[in-house]
Amino acid sequence: MTGSVFDHERDAAWLSAFADGELDDQQEAAVKAHLAVCAACREEMVGLSRFDLVMASLRLKEAPPEAWEAIEARLSHRAARRAGWLLLTAGAAATFAWGAWLGVAALLGASGTPWWVKAAILAACVGGLLLLVSALRERLYARRRSRYEDIVR
Repeated sequence: MTGSVFDHERDAAWLSAFADGELDDQQEAAVKAHLAVCAACREEMVGLSRFDLVMASLRLKEAPPEAWEAIEARLSHRAARRAGWLLLTAGAAATFAWGAWLGVAALLGASGTPWWVKAAILAACVGGLLLLVSALRERLYARRRSRYEDIVR
């Protein structure tokens, strides 16, 4: 509210704030002065009071125990699956890495392998490692800064 002139379009939110007790003393006095002369705003205040009474009487319904049990069952299955996939992936990656290491070490250590083949194998290993580290960094960065983290399904 600017000065003492109450603009019904601009200052309509002040009535709600007044009903909720959110105004400072000066603002509250200005709204009270306006309510003394404006029947439409007094009627609006009656409506806001009714709305507050209805909202205060509403209570959330408690979910039945069966619903909570179903949620817990789904969550426990989900956690077990995640752990299983994590262990499977980690084990497969470690096995592959060990096998690749043995294969590369055998090729690099073989005396009959030309130097340029050894250099190509080393370049491919370093390139693959760089790509893996880059992809992991990107995934971690994207996970920490997700655009959709505040969205609830």
